[in-house]
Amino acid sequence: MRELRRQGYDLKRIAEIVAFSPSTVYKYTKDIKMQVGRYQKNILSGIFNGTIIDIETTGLEPEYDEIITFGWLVKNVICVIQRFEASLKEFYGIIKEELTILPKPLYAYNAEFERKFLQVKIEKDLEIIDVFQPWKERAESRGFKWPKLDEIAPVPYEYLDERQVSAHAVITCWKKYLMTRKPKQLNLIVKHNMRDLRQTLSLLAYI
Repeated sequence: MRELRRQGYDLKRIAEIVAFSPSTVYKYTKDIKMQVGRYQKNILSGIFNGTIIDIETTGLEPEYDEIITFGWLVKNVICVIQRFEASLKEFYGIIKEELTILPKPLYAYNAEFERKFLQVKIEKDLEIIDVFQPWKERAESRGFKWPKLDEIAPVPYEYLDERQVSAHAVITCWKKYLMTRKPKQLNLIVKHNMRDLRQTLSLLAYI
């Protein structure tokens, strides 16, 4: 169970695997510093041909900024790996390993952003289908600015009683984590990534 904790699995998931209670798992693993966090969520709909991917970064420039979160949606399962104590080399190695086994084709919202970051950070030039392309082309043909993901695939936060997390807030949460080293600071980043994957799925279903 200690090795599973090092790999980033949460207490509940480890408990399911080893058939112990979460409190027992915590007792024997509380001293372990996780290199990455691994999160998984099943949803009611999904993608059954390929993979939707999404990353969170510390900025917009691949040469200077870092990838801190990598999420994907295969079938109806969302998985997210979040950097904790892992070095950049270790974290990028994990991302590269995951990308070698994820079903193709790959899809993303504004895929050029993902492609450039992954090309620089893991030295892999990936073919990624851009789910945003039809809306981008339509906006340009009409002289409009490019729409944001929340504009073309809105989430009714007021009905869900759910806090909205912007891309800027993601960076703020990461900086707070670096100062406090408290994993709970990263929960909002993971939720943001999962939400983006669900929204991208809805766009893919539409087109």
